[in-house]
Amino acid sequence: MIFVWIWLPFFGDVAYIFYMSLMVAFVTLFLAWDTKVLMGGGRLQLSPDDYIIAVIQLYYDIVLIFKYLLLIFGRAD
Repeated sequence: MIFVWIWLPFFGDVAYIFYMSLMVAFVTLFLAWDTKVLMGGGRLQLSPDDYIIAVIQLYYDIVLIFKYLLLIFGRAD
């Protein structure tokens, strides 16, 4: 991501859209990971006492995805 910020002044909108798309993909992977941990069945799983924390993590991931999508599509050019 630091590499993309270096090129942002030279490529402008293309680099910005690429960076935000990269962030959407990155946060989507976090969403998949948090969902897998919540569902259990693997090496890492949450106990029933930790479900509220897991739901907050899922909510935060979804909010971040929509935030970055709004930054991509909500630009006033």
